[in-house]
Amino acid sequence: MTANALTRKPLLFLVVAAAAVALERALLATRGFAVHAVTFSSAVIFDVVVGLPLAWWLLVVRGDLPDRLRGALGGSAVARIVANELAMLGLAFFSWRSRPEPGTLSVHRRSAWTAVCMAVLLVSVPEAAGLHLLIARWSPSAAWAASALGIYGVAWLLGDLRALQLRGVTVSGGLLRIRIGVRREADVPLSSISAIEQGAAPGAERLAVLGAPTLTLRLREPVEVRSLFGKARRATALALQIDDPAAFRALLAR
Repeated sequence: MTANALTRKPLLFLVVAAAAVALERALLATRGFAVHAVTFSSAVIFDVVVGLPLAWWLLVVRGDLPDRLRGALGGSAVARIVANELAMLGLAFFSWRSRPEPGTLSVHRRSAWTAVCMAVLLVSVPEAAGLHLLIARWSPSAAWAASALGIYGVAWLLGDLRALQLRGVTVSGGLLRIRIGVRREADVPLSSISAIEQGAAPGAERLAVLGAPTLTLRLREPVEVRSLFGKARRATALALQIDDPAAFRALLAR
């Protein structure tokens, strides 16, 4: 990393942090804060305690965000869930200039998940606005709470999309690293792979975004498949949805 990059990244973080603090101060001075003090105070606390450290991590530290957050928070099931949720928010807001690591094979294009996600967002945003206006007739506080949940849902969808676009299948250090975004993950020793079969074999553990897997890995030893919410299963057959099966076979043949 050059000296200019080392200087530029912290300066960019300072600009973001200054803008965030200025926005928080403006929010505290509004009439709405007096009416919704609890809600706005919670939002300010979240921004300061979670948002700014996450921005530092993303803008200065970088790297694979889910893995780094898990490393920082620990290996428990609860810590993994928290890390994944924070990663979704970070990816939703700060990853749009990021690109997959060189050599990463994508796993989301065959499912057309980008189009599906955009369609869901186009429907959900106006629906959330209409729901806010409807609920506000009975309870403004409940309306804002519902809107906050809706905004979080939109951010989560965008974070999931970015995770799928950035995290796929790679080979490193004798391991086949399978990352279906943040949804499902597995590390498979290359020496454990006994066969590659076309299509999805019956009973194989599915690691796919949407639709039918393209191939199945047969393993000599079971591997752990981890899910978004911390649950893990062991499997000796993995059904994968690889966008380019030929490239995948070539990657394993190296």
